[in-house]
Amino acid sequence: LLANEDPYFRSEDWGRRAVAGLARPELKDEIVDLIKRPDRHIHLSTLVLEALQGSALTHEIVPELVSLVHDSKSAYVERYNAAEALIKSKTKIEWGNTLTLLQANNSGENKRLILDIISHDRGKHFTDAQIADAILAYQNPSSDEEDEAHVSGMDYLLVKNLTPSRSAAVLDSIAERLIAARRPRHRPIGNELSTTMHRLAAKALDGGVSPDAAHLWSWLKPMNGAQGYSTHERDRVRSYLNEHETLRRDIQRLAFASDDNADGAWMAIVHDLPQASSALSVSLDDTIIFVQEIGAKQILSKTDADLRTSLVRCQQSITGLPNELQGHVNVCIERHDELRKQWDELTAPPKRDWRKENEQREERQRSKRIRLFEGQRAKFRPMVEDIKSGAQFGALHTMAIGYLNRYTDLDHEASPVGRL
Repeated sequence: LLANEDPYFRSEDWGRRAVAGLARPELKDEIVDLIKRPDRHIHLSTLVLEALQGSALTHEIVPELVSLVHDSKSAYVERYNAAEALIKSKTKIEWGNTLTLLQANNSGENKRLILDIISHDRGKHFTDAQIADAILAYQNPSSDEEDEAHVSGMDYLLVKNLTPSRSAAVLDSIAERLIAARRPRHRPIGNELSTTMHRLAAKALDGGVSPDAAHLWSWLKPMNGAQGYSTHERDRVRSYLNEHETLRRDIQRLAFASDDNADGAWMAIVHDLPQASSALSVSLDDTIIFVQEIGAKQILSKTDADLRTSLVRCQQSITGLPNELQGHVNVCIERHDELRKQWDELTAPPKRDWRKENEQREERQRSKRIRLFEGQRAKFRPMVEDIKSGAQFGALHTMAIGYLNRYTDLDHEASPVGRL
């Protein structure tokens, strides 16, 4: 009666109610009729579906509830509540078939529903690869546009309900797919997926998973440490790297030697490592250790020589190298004569002195500004008496703008009178 009189009776209160009494076996026919009726009142059907959770009646109407989950024409909240009732009833369901049917209709709502089902199921009836595919399908890193049905934070409950070991396994599958896709450097994976991956990584690391360097780098390499909505998980990953210095440097060595990087060690130093996490940025201490390792070798390969040059370049400034590093570089050059040519090229005066060119450009701008100001003074001199009397309104207006500090080329720190 209430639904007939007011079909939207829940519009101001969608909170869950203690309505378990509605899910009684004697009302089975009425409930089945309700959820199968095309013209049903959504507010009433959701109230009844919520009542089914934990009810024995759920076991008796499994086919109808499964059909509702699959029905893309039904309201999302109905399909969601039907799936939740089935999961909480612990009825044996072929969730793999449900997954396949939902994926066949690749709508945004179906992608979202798959994640919701996996989240409430705690991933028990799904493989690591299926969970990873569901996350990637929803986050869609290959597209710059979000689906209309996209809801941020869909990963929160999923990661919360996964164990640390499952989090690591799911992250393995996600990373494997992203690395295989070979995304261009200029196309980051996006905030949503970066957040999800950081949450999975933090959950795994906090739960005692201890990946080796190659394993952890496979997680971090596709990530963007500067992206994501949750700073806590990014900070946790960064802290873990800083707490495990040997592991962190092993990851850096892997990045230097990677065959995937056509641009060599230099791009790994300036882009790949700091993008994955700021904790992986090559510091001065890191550089000293790596330069020492190269210098200690009996024979250097071209890769060693190029790495040494890239490491030195990343620490070089206008004034040269830090004193702590210079001594180790000198030892390298003395021990390996083939490095001297690279060192001479690295320290040679630039063919174009950009600092001198910039100073000359600034001097031209200063001279132009001085000429402009002098021209204005020359224009105002014959008008002094008219300015004093207020007759030269145009000149007064120009001066007023300067007095009020509205010109960009005047001294903003001076007093109003000083500017005049």
